[in-house]
Amino acid sequence: MLAFKFQNRALIWEALTHPSWQRDNTTGSYQRLEFLGDAVLDFLVSKNLYNRHPKLAEGQMTELRAATVNADFLAFLCMELTLTEPRCSKPSSILDDFETSILSKNTSLWMFMRHDAPEIIKSQASCSERYRILRDKIKRNLDNDVSYPWATLAQLAPPKFYSDIIESTIGAIFIDSGGCIDACEQFLERINLIAYLERFAGQKEWTRDSVAVTIHTSAVRAVAALVGRHVPIRRRFRKRD
Repeated sequence: MLAFKFQNRALIWEALTHPSWQRDNTTGSYQRLEFLGDAVLDFLVSKNLYNRHPKLAEGQMTELRAATVNADFLAFLCMELTLTEPRCSKPSSILDDFETSILSKNTSLWMFMRHDAPEIIKSQASCSERYRILRDKIKRNLDNDVSYPWATLAQLAPPKFYSDIIESTIGAIFIDSGGCIDACEQFLERINLIAYLERFAGQKEWTRDSVAVTIHTSAVRAVAALVGRHVPIRRRFRKRD
């Protein structure tokens, strides 16, 4: 699932432990790893933009980085990251001629998060329903549209812990690999973050409006108000020239 094999498995469990978890003290919560992973993520996105796209101006790189490290986008990638396991289904009656069918079970990364908060179960259920409704539209936007889907991602309205565990997983990989940036980048490739970054950065007719954060800030807040959720803008952006 993660394109990485942990030597210290306690690290990935820590990365998947919500601050509400109280059942044991074998690990802390994911907050410290999230702090570290956030910095590693910023560095990797910045490095890729600088090395692979020398014609991009500083302002363009800032906007592209903002588009790929914002909480709603990371949460969508978290919900997309699944492990598909085949399983056999037994025949229900003799009429099935004792044949078995192969079914598949999808388990998402966020389902492994440990917590002790009943309200999280409710928020996961409601967010999963919004994801079911919006998933195809967001995917089409990310795969095909020129403009970045700020407003549609805001409609997803994911709780913060979805993006938190993406960043904490990056932090856990960084620590377990002895600070190997390549291992962290492989995880970003696994969740398709690098692919989306390359798609928007490499558009032949790239314009500032393609992923412009300042243009879409008011739209994000407006849509968020409609779904009854305050969305703080996570990054500070430079004023446009």
